[in-house]
Amino acid sequence: MFILSADYLFVVAGETKEITKYYASGIEGESPIVKKRNIYVANERLKMDYERLKEAKIVFLEKFWD
Repeated sequence: MFILSADYLFVVAGETKEITKYYASGIEGESPIVKKRNIYVANERLKMDYERLKEAKIVFLEKFWD
C-alpha cells in the first residue's frame, strides 16, 4: 500500500504546529492507469489546499506527485 500525504509545518505565535494531510492511497501492483488516476486526484486536492494557503498569504513551496 502507498499513501500520498503532505506534512505541513506552521509557526503560530512562536509555536510550531505540524499537520499531516492524506490526499490519496493505493495498492502496490495496481494497474498503471489506476495509479495515475490516484496521483491526479491527489494533485488536484493539493492544488485546492495551495489556493487556500495563498489566499491566507501563507508562504510555502509547491510540490506535486508525478
